[in-house]
Amino acid sequence: MIPIMITSKRLQSYKSVFTHSCEHQLVASYVWNSHVCSVLHPLLSSAEITVRNSIDKALVSQGGPGTFWWSATKLKYKSFAPGAPVPEVVQKVRDNFSRATNTARREKRDRYGNFAWPSHDDIIAKTDFSTWEWMFDAEFLGPRLIWQSRLGRVLKGPWPTTSVGSTLAQAGRLVKIVRDTRNRLSHHEPVWKRNGVTTQDQAVAHLNEKIDTIIELITLVSPHQVDLLSKNGIILNARRICSVDELERLKLIASPITV
Repeated sequence: MIPIMITSKRLQSYKSVFTHSCEHQLVASYVWNSHVCSVLHPLLSSAEITVRNSIDKALVSQGGPGTFWWSATKLKYKSFAPGAPVPEVVQKVRDNFSRATNTARREKRDRYGNFAWPSHDDIIAKTDFSTWEWMFDAEFLGPRLIWQSRLGRVLKGPWPTTSVGSTLAQAGRLVKIVRDTRNRLSHHEPVWKRNGVTTQDQAVAHLNEKIDTIIELITLVSPHQVDLLSKNGIILNARRICSVDELERLKLIASPITV
């Protein structure tokens, strides 16, 4: 009997991928996905916070644009021309900070009755993850632009290439992959799903590729943070849960005992 909280439609995608001899094992595969989400969450949160704080610190520090660096008068971009439309990626950054500012203002008002303008840190804390994907764009790379001199302060790990432009693009790609994974978790979608995944071995391999990408991003920004995650067993635990052994263990526990 399938538990009431799990619909047959939801389990349909599991039937074609995960081996099972009974409904109990199918439900166990569903439960395994929940465990996977729980161990990926701290890695994804660490990636987002590490990227966010590293960019902010680099741009606030001496010689950078300073506090509220995202304002239109401070955040310059390459294709600027008087009277020309603002590039889409620049507008996305501005819109994200506008929403973050409104969210911070609303929370200060609703929680504390405080109508003061939110601080720099208040606004940064409310930014959407997509903000940092847009920030790693070539529009902000060029003479007298932020990434020409400050990318090394953000990406403190080994670079994949000596090219600033190529490394900037790689950082943006990694953030996009990690953000897409985080969104799947947030929307309670099966995190193992991907076009071409047709077996449980492929599902597990896909999950470990996701872990590799998360670690690659954090390593590029802060090797020290990866060391902390490793020492606290967070990476090892994610690998343990995202394994065929753990999946089969849950199936075995779920299987009815024949007496």
